[in-house]
Amino acid sequence: MGWSFRRIKGVAIRLFYWGFHMPTYKLRPYQQEAVNTAIEWVKKNSEPALLELSGGAGKSLICAEIARVMYQMTGKRILVLVPNQDLLIQNGEKMELTGEKFSFYSASVSKSLRHHIVLATEGTFKSIAKERGHEFTLVIVDEAHKVTPTFKQIIEDMREGNPLLRVIGMTGTPFRSQTGYIYELDIENKIVQEATDPYYKKLLYRITCDELIAMGFLTPVTIGVSSESYDTSDMKLNGDDFTESELKKFFELKTITQKIVEDVIAKTKNHLGVILFCATLKHAKEVYDLLPQGSAVFLHGGLSNAERKHAIHLYKTQQVKYLVNRDIASTGFDAPHTDCCGFLRAVGSNGLFQQMVWRMVRLYGEKVESLLLDYGNNIENLFDGSSEIFTPLIKAYGNKPKEQIEVMCEYCGTSQEFSKRPGFEQFDPFGYALDLAGDRLEGNIPAHYGRRCTGVTPLGKNKFVRCDYYWTCSECPNCQHKNDIAARECESCGLVLINPESKLSETATFIPVGEKTIARVDDMQVKGSDVLYVNFETPHGLIKSKFFPSHKQTHIARHGWAFKKATQDGLSKPSKIEYTIQKSGYASINRYIYDHV
Repeated sequence: MGWSFRRIKGVAIRLFYWGFHMPTYKLRPYQQEAVNTAIEWVKKNSEPALLELSGGAGKSLICAEIARVMYQMTGKRILVLVPNQDLLIQNGEKMELTGEKFSFYSASVSKSLRHHIVLATEGTFKSIAKERGHEFTLVIVDEAHKVTPTFKQIIEDMREGNPLLRVIGMTGTPFRSQTGYIYELDIENKIVQEATDPYYKKLLYRITCDELIAMGFLTPVTIGVSSESYDTSDMKLNGDDFTESELKKFFELKTITQKIVEDVIAKTKNHLGVILFCATLKHAKEVYDLLPQGSAVFLHGGLSNAERKHAIHLYKTQQVKYLVNRDIASTGFDAPHTDCCGFLRAVGSNGLFQQMVWRMVRLYGEKVESLLLDYGNNIENLFDGSSEIFTPLIKAYGNKPKEQIEVMCEYCGTSQEFSKRPGFEQFDPFGYALDLAGDRLEGNIPAHYGRRCTGVTPLGKNKFVRCDYYWTCSECPNCQHKNDIAARECESCGLVLINPESKLSETATFIPVGEKTIARVDDMQVKGSDVLYVNFETPHGLIKSKFFPSHKQTHIARHGWAFKKATQDGLSKPSKIEYTIQKSGYASINRYIYDHV
């Protein structure tokens, strides 16, 4: 390969950078550990991975160091992707403090790709993702729990130019209310059961708020007690949060609001900065008007950029004590002097609640603790009244938590937790039920609902193998391969397995291959992540289909995205489907039909 002037110039620039550019910041031990785990992963794997970093952990420093090391290794750009303008500006302010050179790419700030680190908003960068994606070696995703369709499309477009693009997500709340955790493998390489359609392959590192408080890097939180609160007992959730109409009904124009504001004023006499989260715009204005004149700013979406900046400036410089808002300061907003958060609203998810609480945990001057005032019964509703608000129990699709037992795999020794079966009070370390004499019950009956071991062993670049140990399985009569109890066909030889669920197919109407057919959908089940295995139960029998939302070929991926959009990520069942049976036995879904009342 010849050495062009352009290539020589690129190498020279990198050598200069390596030799003379030294970071102006010093990482804390846990920050360095997070960086090391991320770098080790991207050296060997191209699948997306995640860092769980509590609010106040110093994500900006970790981000800057990962970017610096990656640029040294590859000489290619690093993209830092953020969901909105406010977080973009804030990340830029923090990145500036590190001494690392960076550019903004956002319609609201500037569009530049001058430096090796590019901070960009999703909405703006998507227009050049396909064209300029090959210039980037790594995407660092801030607020990674917001796995939006736009973000996924950006990564897909960038990978057309660079199939080996690396993706590292950062968030303190790696879960979603309806679908559970957003990663497939935990730190110990175990399959995460409470994860439905996770985007990230593996959780690489975790540092929690409680751990940082114990280390002295964050301020402890005290939960205040008050006799005043809004009655939220009859509020109904709509997905991850409450509807505007629901919030209006329970919070606007309530006589108790004045008493609550008076309680806030009394409890925060000696506090430096207080953020008040309100239910609606009208409710926030009501709260603002009840506070002492000149003591507060009212932050809302109707302000111009200049008015918004001025209001934030007044609060951050402590010219006012109270910042009244409706969710604007809930995520990513940094004002370290804040030592109290007042919740004058109900919050729909524990993830959002944590994000809000993190606004007051950062160290500042002589601040020794922060005060949490909950007038919306959030701690009771989201955490069952527990003060352990930084370690919530996460369940996919809102399943009620069951008693968990810890068991060990007899093959690989992996320790894991499964929901306990009722009626089996005694069990051995491997999870099998015991009789009164301490012997296993005949037939090796598991005392839990676990089917297969969750242990996973990495085999090198992008390769993992899951432990093949089953507590409950369906053994193939043809090849003796062990399959999941719900499997309809053998993973090894393809033999159709007869089980109670598959008996529907025995009465199925014969449908010729290639013929379009409409069938009523009685039930729909979705399994898998990169490949979606969808079973439609119909009067015709079981209609099996496969979708590939992450496929490299756009026309194949489009069908997967069409399914996810039509069914709200698999949550909404169509009343009918039009399908065509392929030679493989799987169905190709042509369209979805909904009955409108």
